[in-house]
Amino acid sequence: MYNLFHLLEQESLQGLFDWAGFDESVKAVQADDARNSEFQGAWAAKPLAESALFAAPAQVWPELRMTYRMDFRAMVYGPMPPDDDVIIMLERVSQRLQVLSA
Repeated sequence: MYNLFHLLEQESLQGLFDWAGFDESVKAVQADDARNSEFQGAWAAKPLAESALFAAPAQVWPELRMTYRMDFRAMVYGPMPPDDDVIIMLERVSQRLQVLSA
């Protein structure tokens, strides 16, 4: 979430979700993951939009918040985005993944 948040803040990536190759690129990554034995399981065959994190970001965030703010915080040097901004970013990703899954 930290990396995704900061990547999506970059001016050069502002149009990422509108990029014509976005869907194809995501599907290529999913296909590569499917070939990787480390990424096996029923969850791997489901659409990304169905993951708990992207299906209901505002409901899942409270469960992740303390780990993100405490344990993960100790591993990064940059600023941590405010919770509301993280939820907005996750909802933005969720909306785009919903389109991908349609």
